[in-house]
Amino acid sequence: MLCYLLPIVIIATMLGSTMKKLYMIAFARLLIGTLLAQSVPPRDALALDAAQWPENYRLHLDGAAKVRLADGLRLDLTNAGPHDIAVEHPAAGTPVLRVWSAGKLVRGPEDAVALANHGAKDFPDAKIDFGADFTSMVVFTSQGDGTLFSHCAPQGKWSPDAKALFLRDGHLVYDIGWLGAMSGGPKVNNGKTHTVVLSVREGRTRLWLNGKKIAEQAGHQRADIKAHVLKVGRAAPDFGGALSKGKIARVRIWKRALPDDELTLLFKNAGEGANTPDFAYTPVPASKPVIESGTGWVQALERSDHAEIVRGWNDQTLAEGREIYETLCAVCHGTKDKAGSLPTAILFAEGEFKNGADPYSMYLTLSKGYGQMVAQNQYTTAQKYAVIQYIREAYLRPHNAKQLTKIDETYLSSLPKGMARAEAEKEDRSRPPYEQMDFGPALFWTLQVDDKNIAQKAIAIRLDQGPGGVSKGRAWMVYDHDTMSLATATTGSFVDWKGIAFDGSHGTHTSLTGEKHFINTVGPGWTITDFEDKRTPAKDGKRYGPHPGIKYKGLYVHPDQCVIEAEIFGAKVLESPSYIGGTDNVIFVRTINVGESPQALRLRVAPDSVNVLGKTGNLQKENGFWVATLPANTVARFFISQADLKSLENASSQFNQSSDLKPFLQGAPPRWAQDVITTSIAGKNDGAFIADEFPLPIANPWQSWLRPGGFDFTPDGKAAIVAMWNGDVWRVEGVMEKAPATLRWRRIASGLFQPLGVKFRGDELFITCRDQIAKLVDLNGDGETDFIECFNNDAQVTEHFHEFAMGLQTDKAGNFYYAKSARHALDSVVPQHGTLLRVSADGARTDIVAAGFRAANGVCLEPDGSFFVTDQEGHWTPKNRINHVKAGGFYGNMYGYTDVTDSSDQAMQQPMVWITNAKDRSPAELLRVPKDQWGNLGGALLNLSYGTGQVFVVPYEEVNGQWQGAVCELPMPAFATGVMRGRFGSDGALYACGMFAWAGNAAEPGGFHRLRRSEKPARLPLIIRAHRGGMRVTFSEAMPEDAACNMKVWSLLRSKNYGSQHLNERNLAITKTQWSDDYRSVNLTIPDLAPTHCYELKIGDCIIHGTIHELGTP
Repeated sequence: MLCYLLPIVIIATMLGSTMKKLYMIAFARLLIGTLLAQSVPPRDALALDAAQWPENYRLHLDGAAKVRLADGLRLDLTNAGPHDIAVEHPAAGTPVLRVWSAGKLVRGPEDAVALANHGAKDFPDAKIDFGADFTSMVVFTSQGDGTLFSHCAPQGKWSPDAKALFLRDGHLVYDIGWLGAMSGGPKVNNGKTHTVVLSVREGRTRLWLNGKKIAEQAGHQRADIKAHVLKVGRAAPDFGGALSKGKIARVRIWKRALPDDELTLLFKNAGEGANTPDFAYTPVPASKPVIESGTGWVQALERSDHAEIVRGWNDQTLAEGREIYETLCAVCHGTKDKAGSLPTAILFAEGEFKNGADPYSMYLTLSKGYGQMVAQNQYTTAQKYAVIQYIREAYLRPHNAKQLTKIDETYLSSLPKGMARAEAEKEDRSRPPYEQMDFGPALFWTLQVDDKNIAQKAIAIRLDQGPGGVSKGRAWMVYDHDTMSLATATTGSFVDWKGIAFDGSHGTHTSLTGEKHFINTVGPGWTITDFEDKRTPAKDGKRYGPHPGIKYKGLYVHPDQCVIEAEIFGAKVLESPSYIGGTDNVIFVRTINVGESPQALRLRVAPDSVNVLGKTGNLQKENGFWVATLPANTVARFFISQADLKSLENASSQFNQSSDLKPFLQGAPPRWAQDVITTSIAGKNDGAFIADEFPLPIANPWQSWLRPGGFDFTPDGKAAIVAMWNGDVWRVEGVMEKAPATLRWRRIASGLFQPLGVKFRGDELFITCRDQIAKLVDLNGDGETDFIECFNNDAQVTEHFHEFAMGLQTDKAGNFYYAKSARHALDSVVPQHGTLLRVSADGARTDIVAAGFRAANGVCLEPDGSFFVTDQEGHWTPKNRINHVKAGGFYGNMYGYTDVTDSSDQAMQQPMVWITNAKDRSPAELLRVPKDQWGNLGGALLNLSYGTGQVFVVPYEEVNGQWQGAVCELPMPAFATGVMRGRFGSDGALYACGMFAWAGNAAEPGGFHRLRRSEKPARLPLIIRAHRGGMRVTFSEAMPEDAACNMKVWSLLRSKNYGSQHLNERNLAITKTQWSDDYRSVNLTIPDLAPTHCYELKIGDCIIHGTIHELGTP
C-alpha cells in the first residue's frame, strides 16, 4: 500500500501551501479508505507470506484479488468483497473448495481435483532391502484401487522381482513380479482410515490390517534388483495403478522384522509409540496458492463453524455451560460468592482477562491453555462456547461489564469457519476412568458417611460376589481403621466419585451414596471400659489418628472375602464382613475371632435401631447401641438387619460360612494371574541425554487408571515396583534391558489410598499412602500381595483434599521419611499438617522432623542426615522453592502446624532457591547423581519437575551458614507427563516416573522413563559462586566462545496471600566477562550485585534461575 501512497507525499512536499493542503487531504482520505477496506486479522491469523499454511485453510481477501490455487485452478475475484476461500482436504476423498463474497456463499462446496495430493513420490536414495527381513506400515484412506508403495524400475513396465503393496478390487495385495501375489482381508476402499503392516521374517511374509493378521505365506520373497527404487503411491505404469481416489497419510519402514509385541504399537496412535523407523514419509498437502493480487490473511479451518455456534446460543446452551462451569471451572475460579482453590485464577465477576475477553480468545485459552491453566480438550467446540456464554451472562454482563466484548456480524465474520466434510465433533460420553476401574475387593479412602460422620481412614469392603471390584458391587461394609469401628453398611450405589483423585475437584471429598442400613457414631469400635473417644482433640475440636489401645494391623485380601487384623488392647482380633442378600431386608454379618487376651473385650456392634442376633458373647443394649462382651479365644458372629429376630434366626441357621478365619491368613489364589505386555521405546541419540520410554500397561483387563506416584527397584535391581495414585501397585520386568525390549507388567496390589511413595528396605516392600505406610506381603509366593500390612498408621488424616503424603526414603538405621502436605488456603488442624515426618524403624512411632511446608512433593535424604525438600507456591509461599532442611527447622508456611507466631522472613529458615513459575511451576523430588556416573555431572544434585516434566540440575553453595543455589534444566525435550520420583539404576541411568492431575504443563496422565547420559556436551552449570562484585560459574563442558551474558533480578513478597508478583524487576549490568582458557568457567563482574530473592542469568543458551542470600568473598 505504501508504494502507492509514497508519491503523493513526495509531490505534496514540492507544492505551495494551498495545493499542499489539498494533496494531504486527498492523501488522508485515500489512507483511511484503504485501511477501512482491510479487515483486522483474527489473533491466530497468518500472514499471506507465512512459510507454511494449514492443510485446511480459509484465505480471507479484503477486496478484489487474483489467486491461483493450483495448476488449472485460478480465481479472479473482481468485486469489492471481502472474499473468503476455503480449501479442505478431507480424510477421505477429493479436496473441497468453497468461495464466499460479501459473506454469501457463491461457489461450492465442490470437489477440486486440482488440489489433491495423493502422496505419490519416488525415493531413489532410500536404502531399503525388500529381499531381506523388513517391516512396513502404511496409513491410508481410499475409495478406489491403487498402489500404496512399490519397489520397481524407475521407469518402464512391471518386471521380474519388482514388489508392490496395492489395492485390487478393494482388497490388499502384495505382489512380487513373476513370483505371484498374496492377499486377504475385507475391502478397504470404503473411505475410512486404515493401517496396513507388511512384514517379512526369515522367508515368511505376513500381512496385518488394523491390528489383525489377514494373510501369511512362506517363501513369498525374492532378492531385490539393484536398479529398482522405492515409490510411494504408484508402481510401474502398467501395474498397480496410482492411488487416484485415496490419500496416503504415513509410510514407515524398518530394516528388520519387528517382534509381534512391537508390531501391536503400529496400530495405536498412528504408530507413534514404535521405535524410530529407517524410512519415514508423511505427505504434505498441495503447495499454498499464489496470490497474484490482493491483501488479507490466512486462518485454519476448524471442524465446527464458530460463528454458527455463537449465533445459536440459547437457554439450552446456557444451561449446558453452567453445568460445565460448576463442575470444572468453579474449582479454580470460584463463583461470585465463593473463591476458588487457585487464587491466581481470574475471578470472572471482577477480574481482568489476561489472554483476551472476547469469545474466541476465551476459546483459545480453553483449547490451548494459558499460564497455569492447561488445555481443556475433553470438551467439544460447542461445549467450550457454551461455558463462554455462561461466563459472559452470569459474571461479565451483570458484574464485570468492562470485560464484556461486543459481538456483531463484523466480529462473527472473523471467527474460524468450519469444514464442509469433516466428521462432526462428538462429545466424549465414555465413563470417566475412575468409574471404569476395578479397584479390587476393598478400597482404602476417606468416605463421608453422613453429615456428622466421616470415616477418615475407611476400608470399604465389597460383600457380594461378581466381577469389577469394590465399586461394581451391591453391598458394602465400611470400617475406620483409626478406631476399628464399623462405620456403616450400605447397599445400592457406591460413592459419588468426588475428590481430587477421582473427578479432580478441589475442596471436596468422597461420600457414600447407597442406602445406609445403620451408622455407628465416630469413636472407638472396641474398648475394655467405656466407648469415650480418648484421642486428643485437634484445632477444630474433632479427633483424628489412631485411638489409644487400638492398633490396626492389616488386611488379608482374597478374591471374594477380606479379613481385617487388629491388636485390641493387647489381643489379636480378626474380623471378616459378609452379608445375606435376596430378601427385603438385607442381613449384614460380622464374623470375629478373638485370640489370647488379658481381659474381655467390648465391641460396639451396631446401633439399637436395628436388630442384632449374636451367636457368641454377651450381647446387650447400651446407650443406644448393641454392645457385645467377648472373652479371650472367642469365635463370634453377629447378624445385623432391619428384619425381625425370627428372620435373623432363620437366616443364621442356613448361613454356612466357617467362623474360623485362620485359613484366610495363609495367602490367596492369584487375582490378576496374567502379565500385560508393552515394549520399551528407545530415545533419540541426538543430544546430551537420551530418554527411553517404558509405556504403561494402559490397555489392561482391570481398566486401571495409571498415574505413577512412586517406584523403587526390586532388591536384585532387575525389576521395578510402581505405585499408581489411584491405588494400584505393579511390578514391571525388563526395565534394565536395552530398548526396544519386552516389558512385563504384573498387578500385585490394589485399593490403596493415593500412594505416592515406594521403598524397599532389604526384601521388604513399603508404600506411602495417605492413611498409612503399608507393607505389601506375599504369603504364598505367587507374586501378588496377600496381606496389606499396616506398618504404621500414625498419620492424622482429615478429609481435606490437599494433605498428600509424598515420597518415601530410609536412613541407615532403617527409619522412614515422608512429607505430609498442609491444607490449601486454610490453617492447619492436626500437628502433622505441613511437616517432614520420620517413622521409626520398627513402625512404632512417628516424629515431626521439620515444619512450615505447604506441599512438599517428596524427600531427598543426605548422608549427613539433612534433607532437600521442595515446596509449592501458595499462601505464605511466594514462589516455588527448594529447601535445605535440618531437624527442628521452620520453613515459612504459617498455615502449617507450628508454634511459631512471628510471620516475618527472619523467623523462618530461608529456602536454598526460590523458583519462579515460568521456570518450574511445580518442583518435585530431588536426588543425587552417583559420583561415578554421568561423567563430570557425577555427584550433582537434580530436581524433578511435576509442573514441566523436566529435570533440573541444582548447583548450590553455603555462605556463612546459609545455603543458596540455582536451577537449570537439562538440555532435552520435556517429558509428556510430570516427573516426581527418580532413582538411579545399577546401569547408571536415571529412572523417573510421574503423573498429571492438575496445575502442570505436561498433561499426559502418567509415564515411566529412563534417562541416559550420552557423550555429547550438556553445558550445565555445576558450580555457582556469588561474591561481592560478581559471580563465578563453572560448567560441565566448554561453552561457546561468543556466549553472551545477561542478568536480571527481582524480589518477592511473602504474605498470607497466594504467591507473589515479581517486584522491582530490573537488569544488572555485567561490565566484564572473563573466561578460563578451557571456556568452562567464567568470572562475571557485576558491580551492583546484591542479595536477591531471584535472579535470571543467561550465559549463551544456558538460562539459570537462582537466589542469593549472602555474598561471599571473591
